[in-house]
Amino acid sequence: NNTEKELALRAVMKDYLQKRGYLYASIADSHRLDIGNPKAYIESLQRIYFEQFPVHRKQFNSSGGSHHFDDLKPLTSFLLQLLSMKSLSTNEKHVFSQILSPDLGLVHVGSAPGRMDLMGGFADYSGSRALQCPTALRVFTLVQHKSTNNSTSPGHIHMVAVQVPSLQQVMNKTETGEFVVNVRSAELEMSKIFDSNLSSIIDGISLGEYLRSAFRMSDFDDHWSLYLVGVLRSMLDNKLKQDPSCGASLLETSFNIVTISDLSWNCGLASSAAVETATSIAVGNALGLSATILQPARLALLCQQVEHDVVGSMCGLMDQLAVAHNFEPCVGTSIVGMTCRSPLSSPPTTTISLPQGLTVVAFESGVRRSIAGRPYKRVRTATAVGKAILNEMGKNAKFLCDITPSEFESVRIHLPISISGDECVRKFGHFLPADLKNDLEPTEIYPIQYATAHPIKENFRVSLFESILRSMNGVCNPQTEDISNCHQQLGELMRQSHDSYTKCGLGTTQTDLLVDLLTERPRSVGIIGAKVSGGGNGGAIVALLQNGSNDSEVAAQRVFLRNVQERYLMKTGLQSVFRAGDSSGAARYHGHLCGSRRLLHTTPRDSDSDFVDTYKQIGHSKPRILYVNHGYPPNYNGGSEVYAQTLAIHMRKSGQFSSVHVLAREEDPYRPDFEIRRTVDQLDSELPVLLMNYPREAPYFRFVAEPVDSVFREVMNEIQPDIVHFHHLNHLSLTLPTIAKEYGAAVLYTIHDFWLMCPRGQFLVTGVTSSGSEPWQQCDGQNGAKCARQCYVGRYASGVTSCSSDSGSPSSVELEQEYWTNWIDRRMSTTQTACNSIDYFIAPSKHLYARFIKDFHLPRDKVILEPYGFERNRFSGRQRRNNTREIPYVFAYIGRHQPAKGLNLLVEAALRLLEEGDFNVKPRFQLRIYGR
Repeated sequence: NNTEKELALRAVMKDYLQKRGYLYASIADSHRLDIGNPKAYIESLQRIYFEQFPVHRKQFNSSGGSHHFDDLKPLTSFLLQLLSMKSLSTNEKHVFSQILSPDLGLVHVGSAPGRMDLMGGFADYSGSRALQCPTALRVFTLVQHKSTNNSTSPGHIHMVAVQVPSLQQVMNKTETGEFVVNVRSAELEMSKIFDSNLSSIIDGISLGEYLRSAFRMSDFDDHWSLYLVGVLRSMLDNKLKQDPSCGASLLETSFNIVTISDLSWNCGLASSAAVETATSIAVGNALGLSATILQPARLALLCQQVEHDVVGSMCGLMDQLAVAHNFEPCVGTSIVGMTCRSPLSSPPTTTISLPQGLTVVAFESGVRRSIAGRPYKRVRTATAVGKAILNEMGKNAKFLCDITPSEFESVRIHLPISISGDECVRKFGHFLPADLKNDLEPTEIYPIQYATAHPIKENFRVSLFESILRSMNGVCNPQTEDISNCHQQLGELMRQSHDSYTKCGLGTTQTDLLVDLLTERPRSVGIIGAKVSGGGNGGAIVALLQNGSNDSEVAAQRVFLRNVQERYLMKTGLQSVFRAGDSSGAARYHGHLCGSRRLLHTTPRDSDSDFVDTYKQIGHSKPRILYVNHGYPPNYNGGSEVYAQTLAIHMRKSGQFSSVHVLAREEDPYRPDFEIRRTVDQLDSELPVLLMNYPREAPYFRFVAEPVDSVFREVMNEIQPDIVHFHHLNHLSLTLPTIAKEYGAAVLYTIHDFWLMCPRGQFLVTGVTSSGSEPWQQCDGQNGAKCARQCYVGRYASGVTSCSSDSGSPSSVELEQEYWTNWIDRRMSTTQTACNSIDYFIAPSKHLYARFIKDFHLPRDKVILEPYGFERNRFSGRQRRNNTREIPYVFAYIGRHQPAKGLNLLVEAALRLLEEGDFNVKPRFQLRIYGR
């Protein structure tokens, strides 16, 4: 019908918006009166951004504070530095050289943080609630794959792990000579991932057994190569399920996998989950797997299965869920809450704000640990035995945490405190599952009672801990005594959790000492509580701190923590390393590198799922958007200025973007040229506006302004926007879209007028034409020579002829004509280059939509018809003061008085109405014209 035809939006937007009721239209006499709303614009913009530009560059913190990176070029520079290391093996040099070669395949990059276990710990495999905080430490995984194109020569997997003390130093391009770099490598034939017939992927357990034998690993060694190969195996298996015909080509494919990390191995901060998750994101995107497979929950389950089958570690799901969680924006520090049981809840993880002033930190004990080691296996097996005994007694619990502490105490006496594996089989073997009996080692002593009690009571402790946090957040003006009581309760719960680790056999003298040192006088220095992290048996301890409220309290806490480290070193000879948390932590896909000559590229992704859900599923945080225009209210109040302001305000208030900024021009002759003045929008004090001073510019002569480019680069470095939405480039520089694209941003441009395709902007012939026809006639098309003759020669000084020369002489006119023709041709060529860097054009009218496609040859799939609409709230509740026929209707024009606005047509229409109308029957009217 006519309404549907009127809503002629591009396909990707049309169905998406109409089905959800986000797009409205009012049709009267075939003319649109109103269309669209802010929510429609937001989700349209986000959908475009997601489908075409999944790369999201985001800041991450380091232990030294908050640090930004513009793109991944520092990683490329770092690899170049590594190539110069004399200690590199042949395989390592080969991998780095391949990664840095732009013609040998794209290099996909994923990253993930570690996690600090605030509460929950190893109770996760029993279905417990858990609270986690991401680390500032992070693992980057770079994945490159290419076909050998040789059926007789299977591909190879080349793996290199690079450990650095600080990724901050890497991202700041610090020379490698300033710190120690630990590099290790391994290599494997692709055929080892396939079965004996080379027709399907080998199962994970068989692969793990082969790898442990081939790489001669002991239980205590780090299993970094098993994580990489295990994840690759799972992703290849998913690829074959997605495309069964690609098996032969996968066998002939070689992979280069490089991890770069400042997250220490076996330190109790989930280094294994971080490397698995980062690798799964990079490999998944390299193989072109669907967004469904790359959902955080799906990846968490996949990585857990790698731990179980390939690594041989029967871990829970806590670590993988924690590092993949996508944080909602909130003030202050936040943590991840989750219930570790399958099937997962929806959503599987939630963001929980810590009360103001609280923060989570960790201290590495220097004692290496592994959940694949003997102590963890012993406790895990003891817990399974305890659950089997309780279920035999009639509890029928799917998860131990389904049993309450009081229920457990009533039957606790029936559980042996400890028992050998041999005796356990003799006493309980008639009902123990076969795989559990196989796990029991005859001479090993299993702490059945404590291992069973721990997850049941830990789940209760975590729930109570979370309730206290939420209650503190819900109190507007808490009393000091109430806060102190809450802190005391939180600290007690952490201490109970830590002591329970020790009773299970997962404590060490070193971690016990660290906890004791930290909590010996907690209140005076803001230490709320501390406990061992994760699977225990060494690793790290996690502490909850109250930040100091003044400089002296901050200094006192810093001195105390330093003193703890020094005392720990004296007593143990081990260095305790302080680690900070990072609430912005989340596993991310960063796009792909194209060798040493690249910036950050973007790749399209197909997705049929809802944008907002899918955007979160693959681990992206909300994008940042920068609006750019040649002016901004209240100094400039033209159409593009007001429209840019309205959009920016709505975008900021929508909550759909992590940040919204505006960059515009102002003219202040008393301030330095190109200086940036930082202010806020007069209608929205939370919207930051950056105003560049540009008072002495000749708008029609300088279509490229290098100082403006320099300012724009400064802003891009500071804000790091994912989307740059231009509204006008006049009075700025035509190279800005190309610069935005260099930074990896999605680039949009709203076509407010004809400025891109007409140097004068309006397709009107300036003044009276040489033919003597009516002035300000419509132009019939852009042509350099014609534009110079009709609109520039004799109207603008070029400087090629002197003022004293006879401006009417043929030579003078010809020189001016030649100058302006060349100038216009250069301007249009530069405009075309700018348009090539713009990803989508938004046309607010059918006429502009059609003209720019037909006459300016913009690709149809890059132009979106999205009418302006207007701010409905400004018209709500309004009505005529006196709705009678005696009161005339008022028609008002508000805007600039210039020929392009068509004021003459408005006046002509009013006069014709007066001439033709019967005002004895129809109401009278007035036409009022405002502006300048």
